[in-house]
Amino acid sequence: VTATWPRTSEHTRPFPMYWAFGLLFSLTYATTLSPPGLWPLPSSVTWGDSNLALDYKNFDIYADSSSAILSAAVVRYKNILAKSLGIHKQIIYPVPAPTPDAVGKALSLKIVVRDLQQPLVLGVNETYYLEVGQASTLVADNVWGALHGLETFSQLCQWNGTTYVIQNTPISIQDSPRFQWRGMLVDTARHYLSLSTIKANIDLLSMAKMNVLHWHLVDAESFPLEIKSRPDLQAKGAWDPVATYSQVEIQEIIEYAFNRGVRVVPEIDTPGHSYSWGHAYPEIILPCSKLIQRATDFPQINSVPLDMTNPTTYTVVRDVIKEVSSLFVDQFIHLGGDEISSGCVNEFPRIKQWMAANGMNTTDYTPLVKYYEQKLIDIVAKNGNKQMIFWQEIFQMFEDDVQDTLPQGTIINVWIREGRAALLRSIVTQGYPTIVSSGWYLDQQIPNIDPSQTHYLWLDTWRDFYSNDILEGLSDLPISQQKLVLGGETAQWAEQVDDGSMLPRSWPRTAAAAEMLWSSTLEKENVAFHRLAVHRCRLYLRGFSVSPLRPDYCSRQVA
Repeated sequence: VTATWPRTSEHTRPFPMYWAFGLLFSLTYATTLSPPGLWPLPSSVTWGDSNLALDYKNFDIYADSSSAILSAAVVRYKNILAKSLGIHKQIIYPVPAPTPDAVGKALSLKIVVRDLQQPLVLGVNETYYLEVGQASTLVADNVWGALHGLETFSQLCQWNGTTYVIQNTPISIQDSPRFQWRGMLVDTARHYLSLSTIKANIDLLSMAKMNVLHWHLVDAESFPLEIKSRPDLQAKGAWDPVATYSQVEIQEIIEYAFNRGVRVVPEIDTPGHSYSWGHAYPEIILPCSKLIQRATDFPQINSVPLDMTNPTTYTVVRDVIKEVSSLFVDQFIHLGGDEISSGCVNEFPRIKQWMAANGMNTTDYTPLVKYYEQKLIDIVAKNGNKQMIFWQEIFQMFEDDVQDTLPQGTIINVWIREGRAALLRSIVTQGYPTIVSSGWYLDQQIPNIDPSQTHYLWLDTWRDFYSNDILEGLSDLPISQQKLVLGGETAQWAEQVDDGSMLPRSWPRTAAAAEMLWSSTLEKENVAFHRLAVHRCRLYLRGFSVSPLRPDYCSRQVA
């Protein structure tokens, strides 16, 4: 039976109610037409009618060619099979535990990679083909697709309390992503996050077939990043000497992510959100005390920008950009550009005097910000030559003459939900690629603009994430322009998260966005919920502190 699903909110065939007792990585399902607890859904699956036992102690996973990344992944997934035994019970839809047929065992998985040299870059082919039976085969164009196939194979393995079972073999899967860019923003400035928490989040990204960690490194509250040419930025700008990231530690995170098929994209957000720079260099910021003190709960230091009229500002920014561009191997750098407060600049009459002396219109500060961004673009071109990403405000500021200002290939990161379709249309019709964060803000109770989306249980915002179609309103555009919507990211701003809450606040909600970004199919939310509950238990059994969605029982077992 071949099971493929159109990308609509409605299933085209009846979907059975499932599941209660189960297992390590998956769900037990009632008919051969039902997908198991695979997350995200693959593009196409063909099922058989035989159940195979799998002895994890003797099951062989091997590659036909040498790759350090694949070798490490094989060891990693063998450990997952050995250490993640457990059961999952839900209140509704009980289904018996899977049992293997009397004859036949799953004996091996052979991995075939056609090209071991393909780099991990935007647009790399992530397709894989998986044939599952007694002797299974995983074929991919490169190691990055093979990593996805390994994750899918592990999710097919179901623990019944005694042994693993792979149901409904032979199974044939062909799978590839809908969008190239599938990421998550992690903020380490509002609250410091330990290396172990960042690594755990990278593991979870890879298990949801996501491929970008957008690292928001610094902000108004702290500057934890080591800049060797400007050591005082970290020494005076971090929360504490231990709440910092050395360049060696940064490289450790980049390598850890690389080995799991995840790119790390750094963000240095300027000219706003720059208060922490002023601890080391007070002369390069505008410490607008009146605006800061106006806040009722905590100081509004996010409004403090760099002094865009001071030549020293550009020297410091150049040194930071130069080191960050050298340290991070990815082809992209995010340069921020959001939430620049005119109210803050108004406290300094000398700014408008400088603007007037330099021939700028002083009715607002747009000419000054344009001046800054043009100098920043030049700094990037001369110090690393990365492709740039900006928050949407920069595009909107330059929209009338964007072709003369932003280099082609610059990515616009859209984060405001209201008016999104119109903005995306303007971006792509002018030939610029874009990624979307709006509707996927993990810190918000209402991640979209519809007030009716408020949930009594805040974790139910996963439903809003799941229905957040970033191509909505663009279907009439040529395919070439629709493809400029590269994908999207969830965003975990860290005002209210730290090591203790980062993972349960982010997961499994981020997995809902992951399926939207990966799968060419979507289910109704009440159907997808049961798979997501299974995936959440799977992640918990693998040792991650992720939040449950409803009352259930998910318990680790000792082998």
